[in-house]
Amino acid sequence: MLPYRILSWLTEVYPFAALAFYIGLAMFTFAVCFLIPALAIVILMFSIFFLVPAVAFFRVLKMIEAWLARNQISRHRCPCCGEELQGAEEVDCLVCGIAWDPQGTKVTA
Repeated sequence: MLPYRILSWLTEVYPFAALAFYIGLAMFTFAVCFLIPALAIVILMFSIFFLVPAVAFFRVLKMIEAWLARNQISRHRCPCCGEELQGAEEVDCLVCGIAWDPQGTKVTA
């Protein structure tokens, strides 16, 4: 339950943190481009090529989060709060009010 909560928080925060990193990097590059143009080009190349591993890391985090959720759902436990899920086919938690699909992702109403 705790590893799922940590991964859930991380997958919610990660896109915004990556965006803030890229905005900060762009502002730093703009400030440096007049002083050391070669460094600005290197930073630009780094930021373009770093985007692929950043997106791949995010997808791996989402896959691990879904795997942990499926593991808890198969035990008839809510991945978020750890309470017992009601019914055999139900994947709705009555305590925290979150609905789950069988693949382990949250269902929004």
